[in-house]
Amino acid sequence: MGKSSNGEILEQIAISHEIFVELMARRLPELEAEDLERYFAALSRFLGMLEDDEKELRQAAREMAAEAMTLLLDELAR
Repeated sequence: MGKSSNGEILEQIAISHEIFVELMARRLPELEAEDLERYFAALSRFLGMLEDDEKELRQAAREMAAEAMTLLLDELAR
């Protein structure tokens, strides 16, 4: 990505996040109720990890990655 100022990178992150939200909003209605519930449960857990201001982002990211791996393995086993 080359050298960019933090402001430029933060702007790119914000744009990517907006695109992600738009894409998920389009795709979520296609999911079965059970899948929606699992997605919401995972998203809620991730948000809870991020809400802890005492926790460094790096630590929250590690916890989220571990949780995501568990969820991914569970999904693959279905």
